[in-house]
Amino acid sequence: MIELINQYSSLITLIFSLVVALSTVIYSILTGSLVRETKIMRKSQTEPVIIAYIEPSLEWINIINIHIKNIGVGAAENITFKVLKDYTDTKGRKFSENQYIKNGIKFLPPQGDYCSLFDNVVGKDFSKSNEMSLSIIVYYQNRKIKYQRGFIIDLNQYTGLLRIGGSPIHEIERSLERIEKGIDKMTRVISSNRISVKVISEEQARKEEEQLMAEMEKENIKTE
Repeated sequence: MIELINQYSSLITLIFSLVVALSTVIYSILTGSLVRETKIMRKSQTEPVIIAYIEPSLEWINIINIHIKNIGVGAAENITFKVLKDYTDTKGRKFSENQYIKNGIKFLPPQGDYCSLFDNVVGKDFSKSNEMSLSIIVYYQNRKIKYQRGFIIDLNQYTGLLRIGGSPIHEIERSLERIEKGIDKMTRVISSNRISVKVISEEQARKEEEQLMAEMEKENIKTE
């Protein structure tokens, strides 16, 4: 056995060297992949993500607001807009005429939300579906890294929108009014039935107690 090993020692050494070299190459590939993934993860943890969307107002369901929101974990700077397809609201105003669309938004922190009126859908003719959408591109940057995202805002998704029940904000307002009325009524009752408080010394209290006991004894004697 030892003679056989000695005879093929060169071949065994070569095979072992090839295995070590192959392991080194695989290890290098895995290390490089791990480094790339770490860079991607680190970038995603400091990257801003701007989205644009519309939703009905909590106060009035017929009021549609547009939100420019940063859902990323990094701050967005120098946000600008390019309107590809404009939108005209019920009062004849074009979306591109908004000041923040013209001048941009300088800064939007993580989870920052820029909300503004988009349209009032009362009396809106939803049959003209080609006029119910807006197309924009949003440009922004973070640490000199530039980003851009495109959005199509379509109002047709809210055709026939109804709300079951009242607005939560209005319900809170009515509840607060009821509480206020209750407190006001209780205050008037207390004011009409004033409570007087008499402050006396300990000696005066003792004398009044003795006087009361004496009067009670007299009453007992009369009764007997």
